[in-house]
Amino acid sequence: MLSRPLLAISTLSLCLSGCGGQAEKSSTMSNAQAQTETQPQDSLMPAAETAAPQPEPLAGHYKTILDCDDCQQRILELKIHPDQSYSLQDTRIYARRQRSQNTQGQVSYTNEQTAQLISTDQQIQQLQPTANGLELVDASSKQPALKLERVATIEVSNALKHADIQAEHIDSLSFRDITDTVKAHDYYMRIHNQSDQPLKLKVSDIILVDQNYQEYNALVDESFLEPIPAQQTRYNKISFNYPDNAVADYIKVK
Repeated sequence: MLSRPLLAISTLSLCLSGCGGQAEKSSTMSNAQAQTETQPQDSLMPAAETAAPQPEPLAGHYKTILDCDDCQQRILELKIHPDQSYSLQDTRIYARRQRSQNTQGQVSYTNEQTAQLISTDQQIQQLQPTANGLELVDASSKQPALKLERVATIEVSNALKHADIQAEHIDSLSFRDITDTVKAHDYYMRIHNQSDQPLKLKVSDIILVDQNYQEYNALVDESFLEPIPAQQTRYNKISFNYPDNAVADYIKVK
């Protein structure tokens, strides 16, 4: 039988041994927790998937004037919106009237180079980007591709009381060189004669003004000089020659 002093010493030794084990265990857990907390969060997250390459954005305004066998003019105008919806207007102008067919739908990308226009009635047309616009191909017909040019609206200062005039600058990566520093820039112009009399414009009536208030005369073909019948609309392509460093501001119609 142990004496009381020896029993007290043994009990104290057991307590110290037990407390030491718990302290060592607690220290080990604290170190593991600290390592976990200091570990970079990126290493704890699964690797993100690489995004698939996206095609060049096609949102914008496109237009062309086409030859027409049974009408005076045919104008095709495509607007692709940032949400990838679109509206396509096909206008045919006749001697006494005009007719427009409007189509809406969604743009669907087939790969990095091509896309499709899918109308609300599931008609499909193929889109092929070009240097300064798009080529439009009707998948259900054998008609050749229609080339549309990217355009941007430019302000028109119109002094004619009975005419509504709108204009767009044709975006091009290869403007026609006139000299080393001067290039020819093309524009579409829509003129609606609102009067009851024919409207006849002169070339000198059309002036482009740049941001430095320099003025440039228009260059037109012979069809531009033909009178526009009363209550009729005509589309023309016109040009202005101006330096590379000039920035077009607006078109003035006198």
